[in-house]
Order: sequence, then C-alpha cells, then structure tokens
Amino acid sequence: MNTAPTPFAEPSQLDIPPAPDVLTAIAREAEAENPNLAKLAKMIQQDPALAAAVLRAANGVMRMRKIESVAQALQVIGLERTHQIVLHALLHSTFGLPKNLRPSIWDELRVSAEAAADFARLMRTVPPPMAHTAALLHDTGFFLLARTHPDYHETLSIARIDPERPFIEHEFVRYETHHAVVGFFLARRWGLAEPVALAINHHHDYVAVFEETTLPPQVPHLVSLIAMADVVAAETVGIGRDKEWHKARGPVAEFFGLTEDELDDMIDAEIAQQRTAANVG
Repeated sequence: MNTAPTPFAEPSQLDIPPAPDVLTAIAREAEAENPNLAKLAKMIQQDPALAAAVLRAANGVMRMRKIESVAQALQVIGLERTHQIVLHALLHSTFGLPKNLRPSIWDELRVSAEAAADFARLMRTVPPPMAHTAALLHDTGFFLLARTHPDYHETLSIARIDPERPFIEHEFVRYETHHAVVGFFLARRWGLAEPVALAINHHHDYVAVFEETTLPPQVPHLVSLIAMADVVAAETVGIGRDKEWHKARGPVAEFFGLTEDELDDMIDAEIAQQRTAANVG
C-alpha cells in the first residue's frame, strides 16, 4: 500500500473552508510596495476577537505605552506578526475543538509554532515567520478529519503509541487519506506559501523528504523544525512525546549536521524556555 502524501488528489469527503477575507487581505498587503494598513485595520476591527488579539500583542510589546487602536497596533507589530496572530485566531474560530480531539490540541499547536520559530532563529535555516506558520498548521488536518469521522480519536491514540507503523498509515487504512494531505490542501486554499503547504504535506516523511530533489529547499528544513517543535510542544503541554520522534531524531540530526545528543540539548533548552514562559504567563 502506498501511503505517500500526494498533492494531486484532494479528499472528496472533506469540506475544506475557503480562506477568510481578512487573511487574504493581509497576504495581499504584505506583498504591496506600500501596504494600506488603515484599510487592513478596518477589516480587523470588524471582528472583535481578532481586534482584541492584535491589541494584546501590541500592548505586550509596548509595555510603557498603551495601544488603543488596531491601526496603531499594526504599526507596532508589523504585518508578519499580525498575520501570525490573525491566522491562529481564524483557525481557532473556524474549527473550534471537536469533542473527539484532546483538549490540549490548540496549546500544542501554539507552542509548536513558537518553538519552530525559535529554532529557525537559532539555526538560521528558514525565516522564523515561515517556520511559525508551518508548525501552526501542520496538524490542522486533525480538525477536518475529526469532524468527519467520529472514531478519529481512537485512530490518533493508536497511531501515537505504535513504535513501528507510520503514524499516517493508521489514518490512511481507515479513511484513505491522512491529516498531512488534508493540511496541505487547507494551506493551499488559505493562500499560504507553497513551501509551507509542501512541508505540511511531508511532515511525517522523515527519510524521503531529505532525498527528494524536486522539493523547494525550504521544505526539509521546515519538516525538521516541525519534528523538533512537536517534541517541545508535547513535553510543555504534558501529553508526552509520541513514538514518531524516534524515527525523526536520527535523520533530523544528520540533516542539520548535529549529533543526536546536541539535538536533544537544543530541544531540552527550548522545553525549559517554553515551560518558563507558560509559568510566567
């Protein structure tokens, strides 16, 4: 059976939502020579939850001065950070928390995104915002599969503890698709960068992704950062790392030119940092 991710067959039984207008607008303004922040601020203000999230982020930066408008907030945090905040909020509002997913899933994705960005800064591999986005979305296929399949929590529970069978094979056997493929199509439909979508598609391919020469060069870096960040998220949130890491650890260390012990030390340092941040928060 071939369970390799393919970007050419969108799962027909899943209703993948289109990109929200505000996300498309942010992407468009980010590419513009002179971004229209005032227009973007008006769009964000139409959603109180988005506006509140953006203001919280800006005031977290400007501790000595209170930011009271979204327009001011955009000036403070910039379009890249705004995109991250809005993307997270829109994902949360779009998918909620299906009853057949563990309650910690949103915290896991948030920590994974933060850790991936930290690793990207430390290792100077890909732009940290790209790593943040890829890690934030890499498991969003869970939500669409959980909506469609009431037994999905059972599939995930078995997949996490199986030391031999590939994680996505458990999904494929039951549903003829898996969360990486679903996440790929969500990322594409939401207008995210192609390396991000492809990294989501391949984030369980810990061997093939390093040998495939047709992929954009950012993809193996993103897949490696996601694998590392997932360990951080699991330990920080307290669910315990799954069996996938033992498959990824060697290939990721080799890809980055590190020993496995050096890789472990980097991950342990990030876990400590995330736990400290969580306690402070």
